[in-house]
Amino acid sequence: MKKTLLTMIALGSALALPTASSADMNYNNFDSVLGIVLNGIASQYEDKLRLTNGQFQSSSVWYDIPQAVDKGFTTTFQFQASGSGDGLAFVLQNESLSALGGEGAGLGYSGISNSLAIEFDFYPNLFGEQIWTADYPNEISLQTRGILPNHPASNYSLEHTVARQKINSGDINTVKIDYIPGSLQVFMNEMDYPMLMASVDLLTILDLPQKEAIVGFTGGTGESSSTQDILNWSFNSVPEPAFTSLLAAIPLVLRRRR
Repeated sequence: MKKTLLTMIALGSALALPTASSADMNYNNFDSVLGIVLNGIASQYEDKLRLTNGQFQSSSVWYDIPQAVDKGFTTTFQFQASGSGDGLAFVLQNESLSALGGEGAGLGYSGISNSLAIEFDFYPNLFGEQIWTADYPNEISLQTRGILPNHPASNYSLEHTVARQKINSGDINTVKIDYIPGSLQVFMNEMDYPMLMASVDLLTILDLPQKEAIVGFTGGTGESSSTQDILNWSFNSVPEPAFTSLLAAIPLVLRRRR
C-alpha cells in the first residue's frame, strides 16, 4: 500500500483524479445579461453593456457570483468610449451586488467600500492627477482605500500611468488584467508589455473572508457627456494546483481499497 501511494503521488497529474478549478466566466457579447446585475444608469444596449450615455450619470455592473482571487486571475474585456466625461473602471469589491458610487470624477466607484478600482480616466479634474499632457490626455490608475470607501484622489493611487493613445476616441480598446498574489499588471491594446504594473496583495488590502471578490465595471460622467460600452468580458481564476487535488483524493482511494 505504501509503495502504491508513493507511486500515485509521483505520477501526479497523470492520474485520472478530479481537479479543483473555478467556474470560468465568459461573455462573447451581451445579447444576454443573464448573471449580470445592473445598477444606476447601466443597461443592456443591443449586444453591449452600456455604462453611460449622457451627463451626470453613474453606473455599476457586477457578475452575480463572487470570484476566487486568492491564487490569482486573468480578466480580459473590450470597451468603446466616446466623449470627454469622465471615465470607467474595472472594480473588485466586497460591499454588495447593489454597490454604486458617485457620478462625474467618481467614475461610478467612488464611495464603494472594501474595493479596488482600475480606472480609465478621460477627464482631468480637481483630484490631483499630475500626469495629463496634450499628447497623453488619459490616465490609468489603481485606486483603493482598503476597506474604507474608495476615492479617485491621487493620494489613494497605488500606481498610475498615462495611456499611450486616446482611449475615448470611439475606437475599441482591448484590456487584459493579470493578477498573481503580490503583483498586478494591466495591458491595453499592446499585449506584449504591461501599461501598468503594481505591487498588490488583494487579501491584505481588502477584507475577503471567503477569498472571493465581486467583480465588474463602473462608469461616471459629469458636465461632459460620454457614451461608454463594454463589448465582451471574460474572467478566469487560477485553479487549485493539481497536486493539491491529488492529496485531497488520497483518502477516497484508501477507503475504496479497504
